[in-house]
Amino acid sequence: MLAGIGRRTPITRRVMFFIDGGYLRESLKQITGDENFALYNFPEYFTRQFFPSIYNPELIRTYYYDAIYDVDNPLYKERKDYFDALNSYENVEVKLGSLVKTTDGYRQKGVDILMANDVLTKAYQDHYDCAILFCGDRDILPLVQVVKDAAGKKVYGIVFDGHYSKELRNEFDKCIVITDKNLQYLR
Repeated sequence: MLAGIGRRTPITRRVMFFIDGGYLRESLKQITGDENFALYNFPEYFTRQFFPSIYNPELIRTYYYDAIYDVDNPLYKERKDYFDALNSYENVEVKLGSLVKTTDGYRQKGVDILMANDVLTKAYQDHYDCAILFCGDRDILPLVQVVKDAAGKKVYGIVFDGHYSKELRNEFDKCIVITDKNLQYLR
């Protein structure tokens, strides 16, 4: 028998995580009453969930997108320290939009476009084989479609049970819905 014939060799998949921090924090707050989470645990856990043992996923980087208050806001330092701590993890990069005061509180500005820009440019530059998006907002639907159809990449999703767009979930190549069972990996 010829060497290697009949044996299946593992395939390496280059993976990048793209996390909508506002979605993550708000969903956790609504579900558990606490917006704190452990970023160091879940990228590798969820990467393994998407790729069965015949694959060899290589987690290239995790991008975390959120917004920060103006320097004059009393909450600025607390939020900046939080983002600095996230940024200190190996292979994690935090990218920030801004928070704009509205009559209902604060609203993120520029966060979705930061994420879309990175997901698209990194797809076209062939930095990854598979993008894992942690978001549930329907606004991301066209991004998922173009990355799959025009760039030919796999796009997987992670969403919170009851906190996602069904159209978005259906557009992902595969989607994990976070329930009480796997919520522990975010704590």
